[in-house]
Amino acid sequence: MKWSIEKNRYLTSEQYIGKKKGYKCKVIYNRVYKYWYYLIHKNDQTFSYNSVWDNINFQAQEECEVACENYVDEIIKKEKKK
Repeated sequence: MKWSIEKNRYLTSEQYIGKKKGYKCKVIYNRVYKYWYYLIHKNDQTFSYNSVWDNINFQAQEECEVACENYVDEIIKKEKKK
């Protein structure tokens, strides 16, 4: 997955965006608590996930990106089984 920085003058944290097979992923740095987490949304709005919901966060950006991509791969595998 290719990641690009999200530029917005109102953002107060670093955010990176990637796309894979209809899923939009965001990797975000929380400056207050000093950790990285990810968000995943499906383009047709049928799926949404935030790693913080499960108390999953990361100390490194690369670690978070890999975890996000792996989670998307899991979702795609589950969809194929249906």
